[in-house]
Amino acid sequence: MALNGKVEAILELDCPPGKFLKAFKSEAHQIPKLTPNNIHSVELREGDWGSDKGSSIKFWEYSVGGKRETFKERVEVDEANKIIKFTCLEGDVLQEYKYILAHYDVYLDAETGQLSFNGQS
Repeated sequence: MALNGKVEAILELDCPPGKFLKAFKSEAHQIPKLTPNNIHSVELREGDWGSDKGSSIKFWEYSVGGKRETFKERVEVDEANKIIKFTCLEGDVLQEYKYILAHYDVYLDAETGQLSFNGQS
């Protein structure tokens, strides 16, 4: 049975907004080093790490409740407007959801920022 709905939240960032955008645009392959028990790997399947074209396809391997799962996503980064858009293309999570679309707006401040998250499934 597939679930559907919408989630919205505003979160404070503990890092400069530019660093947050850079992490998802060009440094996602470093995320497993931060949380190796949960996220095992991030591979680039299409596009370039840090490409100014702003679009790439990434493949994630991670664990949930001790079970290893996968997730393939399209990531689109609009640096001018500080927006990141994630679209789930395939993976274990689609056994629970028909589709997943996440949209992050990063609001700038001198040192910190806010993250507005909108997710739909």
